[in-house]
Amino acid sequence: MAEASSSTNTHTHQNTNPSSNVSNITQSPILLLSNISNLISAKLDSTNYTLWKYQLLSIFECYSLLDHIDGSTQPPERYLQDENGQFTPQESIQYKQWKIRDQALKTLLNATLSPPALSLVLRQSTARGVWEVLERRYTSLSRTHVLSLKGELDRIQKKNESMSVFLDRVKELRDKLSTVGVEIDDEELLHVVMKGLPPEYDAFCSAMRTKDRSISCEELHVMLTSEEESKKNSRGMSSDNIPYMAMAATADGSSPVTNTPLPLFSPQWNRGRGGRSQNYRGRGRGNYGSSRGGFQQNMQLNSQAQSRPTCQICSKPGHVALDCFHRMNFAYQGRHPPAKLAAIASTNMSNAISAPASNQSCWISDTGATDHFTPDITHILDCHAYTGNDYVTVGNGQSLPITHSGNSQLRASSHLFHLRKVLHVPSMSSSLLSVYRFCKDNDASFHFDASKFQIKDLRSGNLLYSGLSEHGLYPVRGAILPTSSSSSYALSRKHHQLPFTDSVSVTTRPLELVHTDLVSPWECLFGSTPDYKSFRVFGCTCYPLLRPYSKHKLQPKSVPCVFLGYACNAKGFLCYDISAHRFYVSRHVKFDESTFPYTNSSSQTSPSSSSSPIHSNTSSIWLSHLLFFHPCTVPSVLGPPPSNSSLPLVSSSLVPSVSLDSHASSSSSLPIATQPAPPIPISDTQTAPHIPAAPHIPISDTQTAPHIPAAPHIPTPILSSTNVHPMCTRAKSGITKRKPGFLATNTSLPSSVDYLTTEPPTYAIACKIPQWHAAMASEFDALQRQATWTLVSPSSSQHVIGCRWVFKLKRNTDGSVARFKARLVAKGNHQQAGLDFDETFSPVVKPATVRLVLSLAAQYSWSLRQLDVSNAFLHGSLKEHVFMRQPPGFVDPHHSSHVCLLQKSIYGLRQAPRAWFEKFSSHLLTVGFTASLADPSLFVYKSGSTVIYLLLYVDDIILTGSAPVAIQALIHDLAQAFELKDLGPLKYFLGLQVEYTDSGLLVHQAKYATDLLVKHNMSTCKPCSTPFVPPSTSVLTASSFLSDPLSYRSLVGALQYLTFTRPDLSFAVNSLCQHMHQPTSSHLVAAKRVLRYISGTLSHGIMFQPGPLHLTAFTDSDWASNPVDRRSTTGFLIFLGNNLLSWASKKQPTISRSSTEAEYRALAVGAAELAWIRMLLRDLGIFVSHAPVLWSDNTSAISLASNPVFHARTKHIEIDYHFVREKVVRGDLSVQFISTDDQLADLLTKALPSPRYITLSSKLLHSISQHSFEGG
Repeated sequence: MAEASSSTNTHTHQNTNPSSNVSNITQSPILLLSNISNLISAKLDSTNYTLWKYQLLSIFECYSLLDHIDGSTQPPERYLQDENGQFTPQESIQYKQWKIRDQALKTLLNATLSPPALSLVLRQSTARGVWEVLERRYTSLSRTHVLSLKGELDRIQKKNESMSVFLDRVKELRDKLSTVGVEIDDEELLHVVMKGLPPEYDAFCSAMRTKDRSISCEELHVMLTSEEESKKNSRGMSSDNIPYMAMAATADGSSPVTNTPLPLFSPQWNRGRGGRSQNYRGRGRGNYGSSRGGFQQNMQLNSQAQSRPTCQICSKPGHVALDCFHRMNFAYQGRHPPAKLAAIASTNMSNAISAPASNQSCWISDTGATDHFTPDITHILDCHAYTGNDYVTVGNGQSLPITHSGNSQLRASSHLFHLRKVLHVPSMSSSLLSVYRFCKDNDASFHFDASKFQIKDLRSGNLLYSGLSEHGLYPVRGAILPTSSSSSYALSRKHHQLPFTDSVSVTTRPLELVHTDLVSPWECLFGSTPDYKSFRVFGCTCYPLLRPYSKHKLQPKSVPCVFLGYACNAKGFLCYDISAHRFYVSRHVKFDESTFPYTNSSSQTSPSSSSSPIHSNTSSIWLSHLLFFHPCTVPSVLGPPPSNSSLPLVSSSLVPSVSLDSHASSSSSLPIATQPAPPIPISDTQTAPHIPAAPHIPISDTQTAPHIPAAPHIPTPILSSTNVHPMCTRAKSGITKRKPGFLATNTSLPSSVDYLTTEPPTYAIACKIPQWHAAMASEFDALQRQATWTLVSPSSSQHVIGCRWVFKLKRNTDGSVARFKARLVAKGNHQQAGLDFDETFSPVVKPATVRLVLSLAAQYSWSLRQLDVSNAFLHGSLKEHVFMRQPPGFVDPHHSSHVCLLQKSIYGLRQAPRAWFEKFSSHLLTVGFTASLADPSLFVYKSGSTVIYLLLYVDDIILTGSAPVAIQALIHDLAQAFELKDLGPLKYFLGLQVEYTDSGLLVHQAKYATDLLVKHNMSTCKPCSTPFVPPSTSVLTASSFLSDPLSYRSLVGALQYLTFTRPDLSFAVNSLCQHMHQPTSSHLVAAKRVLRYISGTLSHGIMFQPGPLHLTAFTDSDWASNPVDRRSTTGFLIFLGNNLLSWASKKQPTISRSSTEAEYRALAVGAAELAWIRMLLRDLGIFVSHAPVLWSDNTSAISLASNPVFHARTKHIEIDYHFVREKVVRGDLSVQFISTDDQLADLLTKALPSPRYITLSSKLLHSISQHSFEGG
């Protein structure tokens, strides 16, 4: 009993504090698990097992965990034993502790595995099992594997790769052999490396063979990389080492001046005894030393002195800017801290990440090169594969292949030069600039002398670029910038005259178009060529300036008229207003010689006159007006002129003293001012509107008079006989347009609203129009086919909602009516949460996703298809019981009191969008699509080489992909499941118009912008050059609040959608959106200013064209720009190649205490958007090889992104914004400096002056037709 009691006490003591023991034992694995991402540089895959194992073994040895992995420590028994040695069901505490430790280590190992490696260990239950499986998989000891590795090491060659890459491949093979137990010593490795070096390293190999000691792998790496760098510098400084410099100037024989040591085994600089050179001779006792042959002592010292770096901050040798003691002493940096800080940032980032450091390039001027050549493909930003069979022939007779070609832009010395037809030749060592093609494309000239060269403008002689000659060569240095699709537009704005237009003359018979060089009578008389600028096409549409005829400033500046000719008694054009029946004489007229109003007069006549022969010759109408005003005495072929009584009412100030009777000897003037209008009796209380009869058009006896439809009959009240009152009325002024109030109150007139071109507001009006009634019947039949509801008897427990008909005109892109659409909509505002609806959220595709898919379609030349799902919401299934009244006009006569129990969703229900999205997405998942994690409305299908992208925006679908046959099969499958309409190629999607050009896709919103102008009565407004309100009418001006802010909010909301393709409107619209809660009259003026700018840039949009798949971002911030709350404005632009994907202009949520903080917040916003776009590209299966480049014009923010530097101005910045620095250190992002002049995001942060604004917007936008701005 005593022993049993003792045993029990022992067990009780062991169980009293088990958690403490477990915590002590498992503390190390759990601590490692929480910090594993900081300890392991890369996850295990098929290429880095050696590196992965090396890191893990070091960690396990440090934390005494290696015995648990290699099996040296066996696991304890799982169950306890009793007094007889039999196992009991109770688990031992030691086993539980071992189990927790083992699972923690297993979790740690799994966290360091890539998905392919993780799939190999799914069935393993212990950490040792995982370790052994991975070791067997990646360290195969088979003889075939060992021989394969040895053979690969024996055959390795350097080829065209860099020395670092070559040595890394050698070391990787050595490590793989070491993993399987085959050791390669340093001596054997040296012979492998020398065997793989090209012949130019023979001198180096000879020196290595003569060494009396073994060279370690690290020493060999340093020596070879130094030798490679020396050879590069030697090739750059000597013409003998530039084999591909076609027709270049010959460098002199002097030693190169460089900070890099000369090559140790270059025969040019080591001539031995008796060798000759300009500065160092083999014999003699000159000032350069006394040694015989080889390198002189002074030369070696000079080389060592020149190899010391010079600091860019303090200008002292021996250290770089990153190690300078004064690098953060802003007081020491003087007046130019930005440039020095930029040097620190660029130096640090070049050491931290292996991303391209800059877009600076050097081009050697070559007078013998036929084209531009470059070995760096990044210098050709819109490159494409070269399909020709040509080769580049260089000076030594060698032919080099061409891989790519394209255009580029070089910014040098604040001037932008065009480099057209640049050829990518990878075998070249330098970029060659063809002097001939450069001068031809940029209208420039080169001037060379022995010490310098200059580039001048050929026309003006202005200096564009100047540089010094370097060792007989003339390099041009500058930055490669993205090409702009609107560059031609930017250049045309600099011309003093418009270019000549192409001839559009087309002849159909002989002698129709005659070109002659005969001297005209004018030239014989006056000795100069006649001026034909005032000659215009008779009968065309014209727009005269009506300011002299306007009685107040609210009258229109111009109206469309018909050009009749030239006034005989005044210097001006004679124009006729068809709608007002008035004549105008004006010297300021704009002509549209492509349209002729009278050609459509036949369509305006009544059907009864359709058989009149005059319809075949409608030109006689305007010709009659023309001949009527001509003073010629010859009888007109069209008959006598119109009588005085039939002339339209015109003021004498418009056409003074125009002859009326060309047949009479007396010249009576037009009776408009001299003779009063026919008397119109007017009552004492009311004035009848003047409705003149249609003008009589004189014709000959052989012609039939055209039918002029009479004006509608208007009941005229009893009027007095005369009107001698001095008041100027509308009738006296010749205004015949009826007032809207009169038309609306007069019931005898036809309806003032045409519901065939306007949506009816109610069912009562629509049911009386056959077209709208047929549309409602078609909608009701579709609801019945879909079994949308069932009729049930009403009860008191039901919550019944109403419904109504909504009418919509579907229009074509030209504005014409395509079809009448009627839709039954439930009154979802009567629904109650939790009773007849629950979840309502439904995702829609993001604008940046649409632009990205369009960019990829243009990149790969894929076709774009558009689909539309008829009654999309009716396909969604409802989970709740929803009761609705029967639709108006379609009540079942046998069950008129019943209500509709909805089986499927219907438009207007709160849960309808969600139900439809779930239905459609579930069907796509069944056919093999996967939903994007970055944008749920994007679906991707991948099967072998077939790739299909599908974008869903409610019921509108965009399809594109690599296989048209697979796309057609998908459309057929969707048509089987849903009621689908194939709209063909993508042309009009959600207000976006897609134009297909030779260079890519142009997406614009011209129709949407035009409708917006018409809706707000701004279609005839005067355009302006910028959307910003001048300071004189700033929003800070005291103004009253709008009595009805609804129109302002509607306008600004519509402008927000217009920014889908117009980044130039982002800042102005964002400023207007900040006053939606309480707008004033000044804000309305600013909104109308935006409309004026839009009216002059209707056809502007963004272009998507093929180019490199590199992500580039521009971020900028305007510090404390808001004068009310002093918050800063952030703007960013993101490009994929040359295609603009995403942009934003937004006020920062908090106040920044310095410009550095404001710019750093802008960097954070741009970095977050870049991370999202990279995630989206990964979902689409697109790999971006280079890290995205983020351009900023604030060097302090760049320094913060690269260095953990804190001082008084940065302590208060939130920690979450420092994820930018983390991305920079990891190599996921490269932050570079750009000058403010080249900062494109400057367009999104402030109201810029007109020249600066037009320059930046032309780099982002593209236009089919150019528009000239008027006013300011």
